Amino acid sequence: MPAKENYSNQFIKVYWMEFFGQILVVVSLKF
Repeated sequence: MPAKENYSNQFIKVYWMEFFGQILVVVSLKF
């Protein structure tokens, strides 16, 4: 069970890093 939860947290972390990375790219391209 803990391993699965850890995997979920890891996935969420990567997802948010990708998400914020995309936002930073869009913002830097606009300005």
